[in-house]
Amino acid sequence: MKTSVPYRTEAGTALAAAAALTTARERVDAARWPDVARGPRGSAARTAVTRLLVQRALASLPLRVALGDTPVTGAEGPLLRVHDPDAFFCRIGSDGLIGFGESYMAGEWDTDELVGALTVLASRLTSLVPRPLQRLRGAWAHRRPSAQRNTPEGARENIHRHYDLSNDLFALFLDRTMTYSSALFPRRPAAWSDLAGAQHRKIDRLLDLAGLIHGSGKRLLENHLADRPGYAAYTARTSGFLPLPPRRHPHPEDTRP
Repeated sequence: MKTSVPYRTEAGTALAAAAALTTARERVDAARWPDVARGPRGSAARTAVTRLLVQRALASLPLRVALGDTPVTGAEGPLLRVHDPDAFFCRIGSDGLIGFGESYMAGEWDTDELVGALTVLASRLTSLVPRPLQRLRGAWAHRRPSAQRNTPEGARENIHRHYDLSNDLFALFLDRTMTYSSALFPRRPAAWSDLAGAQHRKIDRLLDLAGLIHGSGKRLLENHLADRPGYAAYTARTSGFLPLPPRRHPHPEDTRP
């Protein structure tokens, strides 16, 4: 049974939360994140419907939730604090998951366990919205701009925009192997120092499942997982298999030999 416990029972606590929210918004770089800095914009009707759907969804999850100054609901799980419910629901109603992330950037909600809260939400993502209403997504979600469609002309630009980034950027959140697919951690919560070992554990698991042992007669074809040098080096060192590079498929407009 879900219970409620007091939250922000003193005026000073509420004022401190409001001040923290204001400070978080002021820290947003308006030049880099203009949509986050200027706040959400959406119709009152869409925001109201979003509020009903999101509150219904949150009530079904193993989370504790505090909306504004209301008591905490839920008996277990990470605590999700929504400091500005109006802005929170408006952003989600206007921009969906992107709005949910931008609301976090703006300080409109936070949590005592970010990984845990997001894990709960992600594991039930497909069932948070009632199935009959999921059919209306086309009328609600933003359409992909025509310039970003994966046509032969647009695909190259999309790939360039997503992947032609410097190693300095990837080094901010990847381990020293620069492997950017999911790692395999033995336990949670995990620490940053566990990431390299978890990446090696993932590669070992894949090699074992593929049966890549000496004398097996198999060859390993490099794929998207191997876009970083650490994968090939670790595979060669631990299994003796050097991944073969994928065959290049030239673009129709590519005239290079």
